[in-house]
Amino acid sequence: RQKVKIKDHRTIIDVLQVDKLFVEKLISDLRTDIVSEREYDIVICFAGEDREFTEKLAVELKNRRIKVFYDTFEQTELWCKNLYDHLLYVYGKATRYCIMILFKYYAVETWTKHDRKSAQARVFREKNEYILPIRIDDT
Repeated sequence: RQKVKIKDHRTIIDVLQVDKLFVEKLISDLRTDIVSEREYDIVICFAGEDREFTEKLAVELKNRRIKVFYDTFEQTELWCKNLYDHLLYVYGKATRYCIMILFKYYAVETWTKHDRKSAQARVFREKNEYILPIRIDDT
């Protein structure tokens, strides 16, 4: 598993240039998987305080025709759902990869703990690469 470490909140274009080969391989892998049983290619796990950076990432991936589960894109779908159960499903079954935006707030938020545990349970169950961390600080 490769980690991308970022010293500050640069634009997603800068992030892509930091590890361009990794990102290009990820996008290539997603594009070649024409028949996928997953609803989404990627789910982005992040703390609310990191929304500005995460939004740029989500939009960039969506512009590259990657199916992204990002809460802002799913507002209608999430309306009146039991979020605990629905996010358990998203992280456990509905996505091919999970990008985790790791920043100081990520470590302390309740929802990020739930999402991380759901993603880790899937890794243990399926024994494959699923979690793609992006570190913004030394959290």
